[in-house]
Amino acid sequence: MRRREFLLLIEALAGCSVSRGFAWGQSQGKAPIVGIIGAGSPASHGAWITAMVARLGELGWVDGENVQIEYRWAEGQNERVATYAAEFAQRKVDVIVSSGPAALIAAKAAPDTPVVAASIGDPVKAGVAQSLAHPGGNLTGSSIQATDLAPKRIQLLREIARNIRQLAVMGYVQGYAGEMESAQTYAKAQGLDVKALPLKAPSDIAPAFESIKGHADGLYVAITPFTTVNRTEIFGLALDARLPSVTGLQEYVATGALISYGTNFVEVFRRAGDAVDRILRGEKPGDLPIQQSTKFDLAVNLKTAKTLDLAIPSSIFAAADEVIE
Repeated sequence: MRRREFLLLIEALAGCSVSRGFAWGQSQGKAPIVGIIGAGSPASHGAWITAMVARLGELGWVDGENVQIEYRWAEGQNERVATYAAEFAQRKVDVIVSSGPAALIAAKAAPDTPVVAASIGDPVKAGVAQSLAHPGGNLTGSSIQATDLAPKRIQLLREIARNIRQLAVMGYVQGYAGEMESAQTYAKAQGLDVKALPLKAPSDIAPAFESIKGHADGLYVAITPFTTVNRTEIFGLALDARLPSVTGLQEYVATGALISYGTNFVEVFRRAGDAVDRILRGEKPGDLPIQQSTKFDLAVNLKTAKTLDLAIPSSIFAAADEVIE
C-alpha cells in the first residue's frame, strides 16, 4: 500500500463525526488497541471500515483519545493475514477485526485474542464456533450467508437474461470455494452448462475470459476480497465479452456488473463496531451471538443493461434498493 493512500484513509477515519464516551485509558492506564486487518485494500474495503470506525465513535471510542486503531491490508492475499494476526497477538491488542476467510485465519493465528468478523460464511463448519448463538471461542461477528444466496442470484440473472444456457462461475479459490460450489451446483440442477473460472492471481483474469469466448452467455462472480480489489477489470472484461453478470455486492454493480443481491456491507461493518464496543467493555467474544443478516439489497445497472440490449423487468426494477443509471 502506498504511503499517501494510507495517510488519506487515516485522515478520513480520524475525521468521522463521533460522540464522546467514557475514557477507558484514564481508568486503566492505557488505551485499548483495535487491530484491523483489511482483507482487501483501502480502495476496496476502506469505505466499509470507515463505517465501522464511525460506529465506534458513536459508541464513545475516539481513535487517538481513548482507543488506538491500527490498520494492516492483506490486498486480497490470505497468506498475509496470519502474519498480521500473529503480530497483533504478540503485541497483545485487545481485539482484531477482519472479514471473510481472513477473519477465520486471524482467529486461528491468534487464538488468545478476541476476533470480530465483520462478515463471515459458516464459522461453525469452519470449526471456530460451537454455534451461532454461543460461539464459545475467540470469534464473533456476522454471517452473511453468501453461499445460501447463490441460487437466488442466478434466478435474478435469468429473469433479465432469459436466454442464458452456459454460465461461467468466477471466483478466488483460496478459502472461498463454497460460494462457487453452491452456484455451480444450482446452475447444473437448472440444466445450465457450467464453466468454473478459478482465480489465483490477477494474471489469471484476462486468460479466464479468453477461455470462455463462445462458451458462456452469463457470468456469476463470487464475493471475495480478490474479486473486490479487481472488480473494475473483471466487469470491464465482462462487458467487452457482452456477458450479463450477477454478484452479491452492489459495489460490483457500480463498476459494471448487471445485477447484485446480497448483504449491505456498510451495515455489517457497522454491526462489527457494536461487537468491538462490547468486547472493549469487558464481554467475551465467545458469549456474543454471531448475527445473521436479515435484509438483502438488490442493485441493478441500467447502463450495463442498455449496453447488453437487455430490459430490466418491472418487478426487479420496483424491488431494487439501488439503480445505477
